[in-house]
Amino acid sequence: MSSLNTGTPLDIAYQFVRELPEDINAQNRYHAVFLRTIFHIPCLKTDESAIDYTPLRLYHEDKAFFVAFDHPERLMNWAQESSSQEIGVRTLNGEELIQSLAPFVYLVLNPGTPYYTEIGPEQINYLKKTINVIEKELISNS
Repeated sequence: MSSLNTGTPLDIAYQFVRELPEDINAQNRYHAVFLRTIFHIPCLKTDESAIDYTPLRLYHEDKAFFVAFDHPERLMNWAQESSSQEIGVRTLNGEELIQSLAPFVYLVLNPGTPYYTEIGPEQINYLKKTINVIEKELISNS
């Protein structure tokens, strides 16, 4: 797939942050792309007769990890390699994803790819505050 060969928009923004970790413009660009990205969330079927799925959480060393992918093909590749259970998919944009996370959860993006990223609770909280500032500015400007 061509988008995976050249990198997704989030991959490209992330690469700039890796190359220029102190560059505030690179960080802001990454956050803006992140919040607009549509994420594909692996979910487990919660009931044999239901069509309801619950987001997959992984636990390691007393930490909870929420898994998300910025491309459906990445999720499917990961699911084939990592899970013997039936995997469903839900989609959320970056803003919805960040707002849905509990304060203690780590977000794992694109596991099993060169663009694997772990976002800790501190950065998630920062993004939540950024979203709130943007929403307040939009409200005050309308």
